[in-house]
Amino acid sequence: MFRLATFSLLICVATVTVFAQDAPYLDETRKFRGDYGHGNSARTYQQHAQDYSRQLYYQAQVQPTSPKAVLVEHATAVQTNIEKSNKSLAALKAAHKDDAAAQKLIASIEEHHAKVLKNCGHLHDCCKNDAGVEMIGDCCADIDADIEAAKADLTKLLKHLKIDALPAPKKVEKKAEKKK
Repeated sequence: MFRLATFSLLICVATVTVFAQDAPYLDETRKFRGDYGHGNSARTYQQHAQDYSRQLYYQAQVQPTSPKAVLVEHATAVQTNIEKSNKSLAALKAAHKDDAAAQKLIASIEEHHAKVLKNCGHLHDCCKNDAGVEMIGDCCADIDADIEAAKADLTKLLKHLKIDALPAPKKVEKKAEKKK
């Protein structure tokens, strides 16, 4: 009986030791799946939307006879990325419903995103109807300004929620192979 109790105690101590060593990793994983994941996803999708908007702007300026399909593809990418950013924001909004400062920043970001989506509708019309370089340029300039404003508010939100930008990836060290 004494041996069984000693063995059980030894197993418990070993298990606690192993889990204590892994605890920081588990905490980081939980953070990433929650605020870290949603916060950084919102930022990433917002940046992609701005990149597509700028690419569309310069595509239309440099090559006014660009194929409509290419212009529509870029306009759709702007809209899709803002919609994905909104989904990530919705998760942050739900997770921090009692944080007035976070809710205010999220509402401001949502307003800017709504303006971007409205301009995406105009942009689609411009791309499909030979509206001209000027109208595409105006839509892209308005979208860019609204995304910049949303990015500024998102930066404030992430700072408020203490969500850091993801660091650059590092090579994973290979574990030494066990000798047979």
